[in-house]
Amino acid sequence: MQFLASDGEHIVEKVTGGKRRALSQLADSLRSQGIEADSVMRDGRSSVAMIREVIANQHDLVVKLAKGRFSNRSGFFGSTAIRLMRKCPCPVLVVNDDHEDVVNSVAIAVDVLDPHGIQHELNDCVIDSALSIDPQSSVDLLYALPRLMTMMVGDDMGGDLFTAVELEKLHGEMLVKAKDQLTTLADTIRERGVAVRDMTLDGRPEFAIPDYTAEHGIELLVMGTVGRSGMDGFFYGNTSERILNRVKCSVLAIKPPGYVSPIRAK
Repeated sequence: MQFLASDGEHIVEKVTGGKRRALSQLADSLRSQGIEADSVMRDGRSSVAMIREVIANQHDLVVKLAKGRFSNRSGFFGSTAIRLMRKCPCPVLVVNDDHEDVVNSVAIAVDVLDPHGIQHELNDCVIDSALSIDPQSSVDLLYALPRLMTMMVGDDMGGDLFTAVELEKLHGEMLVKAKDQLTTLADTIRERGVAVRDMTLDGRPEFAIPDYTAEHGIELLVMGTVGRSGMDGFFYGNTSERILNRVKCSVLAIKPPGYVSPIRAK
C-alpha cells in the first residue's frame, strides 16, 4: 500500500482537527462552570511546547495528568510529566486518574539540613504552595535522614574512614538538629492555624518518602526541585527524581525563587 504526500497531509489535518475540537470542548466545559478558559494548540514535543506557552504568557501553574494512555515509560509518571517537573519555571501539579476535587491529605517534603540558602527559600515556597491548597485534614511535614553508614557505603564515599561508633554518634547529632529544624518549620505552619505532624523519617528520601505516602494514604505530595548553577533544569542531587520514580500519588512540584528554565521561548 502506498500513500501520496497529499494523503499524509490529509491524515495530519484530520487528526489535528479532531484534537483541536476536543480541546475546544474541554475549554467550553470550563466556561460553563464560570471559569475563564482559552484553548491553545502548539506544535512540537509536548513538554517543550507547554513550557514555551508558560514562559510566553507567564502562567502560574501547569496541571498535567500523571501518565497518558500511550506512554511507554515505566513508573507512575509519564515522560512529559517528568520533563515538566524538571524544567517548567512555574509550579507543576501532576495528578493521577482518581484524583479527587478535594484534597484530604497532604505531605510536604523539605530538606532542613542542606546548608545552601536556596534550600531554605525553597522550603518556604513549598510550604506556602501546600497551604494554598487548603487541605481538609492535617498536613504531614516530612524530612528523611538516611543512616550515614548506609549512605556512605552505598555511594562509595569511604565508609571505612569512620568507625561504626563515630558514624552512629554523628547520625544522632544530625537527627537532633533535623528534628529541631523541622519542629521550627512546623511551628510556622501551626501559627497559620493549620494542624501539622512533623515527621523525621529514617532512611534515604527516595525510599522513605514514597513509602510514607503509600502507608499513610497521602493524596498529594508537595516537594521542591532545584536547578543548580551550570545545571539548570536538573534536580538537586537527583534526589527528587529518584523520589518521583517511586511515588504513586499526585505531586505538586515547586521551583525555587529565581529559577530559570533551560527551555527558551521562541
